[in-house]
Amino acid sequence: MIYTLRNLAYRPGWIAMEYIDGRRKEISNPIKLCVVLIAVFLLALQITGIDFAQSMTTFVQSQPTQADGIAQILTDIGIKAEAIKSQYRVLFTFCSLPLLAIAMRILFWKSRFNTTEYFAAGALVMAFVTAIQILTIPIALVTHPLVAESGDNILLIYWPITVWQMIPGNRILVVLKSILGMLFFFIASGLILYALAALGWWWQSVGWIVI
Repeated sequence: MIYTLRNLAYRPGWIAMEYIDGRRKEISNPIKLCVVLIAVFLLALQITGIDFAQSMTTFVQSQPTQADGIAQILTDIGIKAEAIKSQYRVLFTFCSLPLLAIAMRILFWKSRFNTTEYFAAGALVMAFVTAIQILTIPIALVTHPLVAESGDNILLIYWPITVWQMIPGNRILVVLKSILGMLFFFIASGLILYALAALGWWWQSVGWIVI
């Protein structure tokens, strides 16, 4: 695990290709590593009492709004979505990695990597991002809880670096395509999240009446 995380810090693309090409003696399984670190992160949140959902809800509700009717409903759904995303971001991001893998396969259809291999690379990067978030928990305890909830920002930086190291060719074009893939990933996963939040709002506000 230490070997894998150490190499992910400065050559994530290389460690991903080593795993994909079968040279896995010292490299942790991406999915197992990611699941273990996510479990450690969520356990650390429980132990420290950090509540991303409450912090995000308080922050959003503190912003001045003049919404009513449909606008108020959309605001409520938005607050619920942000709360869900904040509390379970690492788990939700991991479950959404297939979207990123599909986007990369489409954007780099001429590359030698398939969707499963892009997923493995994404899981390795996600594991590194989660490890960083675990290390930021002590800082969050003395500053603000949302300090430890910066996974998307780190992922947005590290994924293009990973792809840049994996795929040869025009480096600028490779980075731009990887960023485009990330944008698709964030938009698609965000739409799923808001759909879940809307379903949750409906169940709380209307569903019980129907039943």
